Parts: sequence; structure tokens; C-alpha cells
Amino acid sequence: MKEYVIHLSSSAYVDYSNEYGYWSGKCYVVQFNYYPLCDRDISENTKRYKSKIRAEKMADKLLVKCATVRSWTVVEIDVESK
Repeated sequence: MKEYVIHLSSSAYVDYSNEYGYWSGKCYVVQFNYYPLCDRDISENTKRYKSKIRAEKMADKLLVKCATVRSWTVVEIDVESK
């Protein structure tokens, strides 16, 4: 079974020093600005999507909502069936 996760960055270019990481599905607010809650690695807290299109649509919404997010990548992961 395949699932999809969103990897966020604060840079429009590939620069690993400016990456947020894998989005947890939550944001926090500081002085009226939204910031994504992310982990460096995929964990049990990482928001997972069943559809790549759905993950891409959410990533586009994060670009609008979180001003510091400049780019995203949807990553496909394999999950063992239970």
C-alpha cells in the first residue's frame, strides 16, 4: 500500500539548511503568522495521505497559509498492509 507525505522548505531552491521537514498536519501561530509543525524524518506524527493529488492540493494551500513556506515535495512511501 502506498501513502504520500509532504516535505516543506523555506527556500525555493534545493537547500537542505532551509528545510522544515515532513509536515505533521498542524500549524502554529506567532504574531499572526502561521508556521508548519514538521519533523526532520517521517514519524508516526507525519500527516499521511492516501492520494497524491490530495497531498499536492494541501501542499498548495500551505504555500498560501504559511508565508515562510516557499516550496514543497510530495514523497511516496510504502506502508505494510495490516
